[in-house]
Amino acid sequence: MALWASLRDVLHIAGFELLRALRTWQAVALVAVYGLATAWSTYIFVNVLGAIENEVARNLGLVPAEHPGAMLDRLVTSASFRDLVEGMIGSASILDDVLSWPVLAIFYLWIGIGLLPLFAASSSADALAGDVYSRAVRFQLLRTGRAELVAGRFVGQAVLSILAVSVSAVVLFGVGTWAMAPQEDLALALALVSITPRVWFFGLPFIGMGLAASQLTVSSAWARVLALGAVAGTWIAYGVARWASSTDRYAVLSDVVLQAVPQAWAAGLWQPGIGWLPSALVCSCLAVVIVLGGFLVFSRRNL
Repeated sequence: MALWASLRDVLHIAGFELLRALRTWQAVALVAVYGLATAWSTYIFVNVLGAIENEVARNLGLVPAEHPGAMLDRLVTSASFRDLVEGMIGSASILDDVLSWPVLAIFYLWIGIGLLPLFAASSSADALAGDVYSRAVRFQLLRTGRAELVAGRFVGQAVLSILAVSVSAVVLFGVGTWAMAPQEDLALALALVSITPRVWFFGLPFIGMGLAASQLTVSSAWARVLALGAVAGTWIAYGVARWASSTDRYAVLSDVVLQAVPQAWAAGLWQPGIGWLPSALVCSCLAVVIVLGGFLVFSRRNL
């Protein structure tokens, strides 16, 4: 009964978190900004795609296409495009599998890995700090425990994140089909649907960073600064660890660091079939560990 009561509290708090995000326009702002960033990035990518296609056409002595995407069958076999995609996914072993996806689906996963961490961490950083500052958290804790409160806020932010990711997929589909030559729309739509969970799972550790920061301070602004700093720190740590892995002196230490940063597991999200699930599971575990790290402080705070 106690477990069921805790789960019920978590779900109620998650629902309250979503309603609060809608009431304060946080959800609308998150979805709108993320959608606009996706739209602009997609438009730039389509134009880069068109430039590569025109280069391929000139090399083959053909007339450049009027709209990007008119020569995709030739483009995917070109060395320049293969190099571009290999750089995006960071692996040559699964390159041929990834190239079988619609081009916009490849970009969708890549841009999601780049953009979602910032939005997820920024949004979740306000989950608790504001209520601690206003002392509203005291009234909330009269009806539930601290662990249930934190877990419910995390679930609410996770649902808000998948909403933003889903809307960005729709935006990308619309911009891509408008700016490119006619493609197989059904194949693209199905690919975007199948890739959306991959993007969402990658964002979970960064929701955890925002929520952990929100447990450490009474200022939403400072929590957001801490969360975004943590996101930037993981990218820096990932880059340094990748460099150190090629050295003899720091190889062991870099291996340890790479297991602890979400970016090191991003390559696994490109695996075909269900091969991406282990990386998704690791991202989920990292999110839990990060939130628990903040809870060690929050559970002892004088509220």
